[in-house]
Amino acid sequence: MRMNEARPNNGYKTIGRRAARVEAFTKVAGRAVYADDVHLPGMLYGRLRRSTVAHGRILSIDTEHARALPGVRAVITGADLPVRYGILPVHQDETALAVDRASRWRRCARTPRTSPSARWT
Repeated sequence: MRMNEARPNNGYKTIGRRAARVEAFTKVAGRAVYADDVHLPGMLYGRLRRSTVAHGRILSIDTEHARALPGVRAVITGADLPVRYGILPVHQDETALAVDRASRWRRCARTPRTSPSARWT
């Protein structure tokens, strides 16, 4: 079967048929609204602090400096979110943030802030 040939639909309304891309024109024209474009009153912004070492054990995380920064509402570490979950079957034991071991690819802490321009210092 060629790419442009219509496939048999076997009695279904949508299976085997091409779906219309109704959002295509707004995306191409630059008028599409994405989640990052939405700004609501009272909205918080999150910042991630990644590990500074390639691989290491987490003995403790000092969050006092982050909590003292202006505009910081909360500091969340892996100890606050220890529940394991998994989206893919090969990763059923993941946590949202690093709990006991950190690597450059794992997030160690998350800081909700009142301003997207607030920086880590």
